[in-house]
Amino acid sequence: MFFRFQNPEFGWLLLVLVLVMILRRVWGKHATHQFPSNWAINHFIRRKKLLFSYFLTGVRILNLLLIIFVLMRPQVGRQWRERVSEGIDIMLAVDLSGSMLAHDFEFEGDTVSRLSVVKRVINDFVDRRVDDRLGLLVFAEEPFLVSPLTYNHTWLKNVIESLEIGSIASNATAIGSAIGMGTNRLRAIESPSKILILLTDGENNSGEIPPIAAAEAANSFEIKVYTIGVGKTGSVLMPRRQNNTLLLDEQGKPIMDWVESDIDENTLREVANITSGGFYRATSSESLQNVYDEIDQLEKREVRFVTQNNAEDIFYTPLHFILVLLFIEIVLSRLYLYKLP
Repeated sequence: MFFRFQNPEFGWLLLVLVLVMILRRVWGKHATHQFPSNWAINHFIRRKKLLFSYFLTGVRILNLLLIIFVLMRPQVGRQWRERVSEGIDIMLAVDLSGSMLAHDFEFEGDTVSRLSVVKRVINDFVDRRVDDRLGLLVFAEEPFLVSPLTYNHTWLKNVIESLEIGSIASNATAIGSAIGMGTNRLRAIESPSKILILLTDGENNSGEIPPIAAAEAANSFEIKVYTIGVGKTGSVLMPRRQNNTLLLDEQGKPIMDWVESDIDENTLREVANITSGGFYRATSSESLQNVYDEIDQLEKREVRFVTQNNAEDIFYTPLHFILVLLFIEIVLSRLYLYKLP
């Protein structure tokens, strides 16, 4: 809460009022009319009326003070700082091909799948983009839109957490088609910055759109594409699956096989260069976290604070007092108190 005067410059009238009162007191010592005796004065002025005259003077002074107070326009209200931000529209594209089950990452001392680490890191990234609209698409043999651009980050994080290999056909990787879908979702949006962050652990071997052609289309709509190659190359451990079901050993643990893993870094790097984005490699939980941290720093939104005031005028009450005091002054001066000639 605060109290203020919207027009404090009228406060100088208080000084003028004090000077007038001083001058009036000085000049008032010299009588305008001379009387031969006190009888004439007593004839015009009775003791009670003299007291009322003092009261009338006080009423006039109080009235003038209230008028100055009203002119200064007193206000009470509440003040707060409002956070204003120019948000960024970011579409997240996550590879859900079968190779994302490869166990070549570590988390808290355990070997875990690429997808489990990716979900954790992306959720942390979403938490930091408070003022941005974020969307999510997944891709394997084909791309699928999971979430349109939204400010509902809680819902988006729940969707990310529910991602599983096998929810879409996972035997291939359509990188170009994923870039094309992301471009379609971003191109018509009026935004100061439009970003597509594509994460994959393989190479383009599906879809009708080549990644380079998709990147050129994204660039024509001023969409920056950041590409992330996740996972190690060479031999990696992969859980054995049959009909999208994990096969377990006698102890209930997944049966692991060694498989070859490769990433088309050249294509991912060229896609990033065409769109003025960036290419990153992440072969561990820490490096993947660092990648998203760096992108978070590169794509900073403009944040400023604006002071807002919700003020309400309160001069109405003293204005009512002024009217009452004026009425009292008129009654006393016209109906009861004499005025000397």
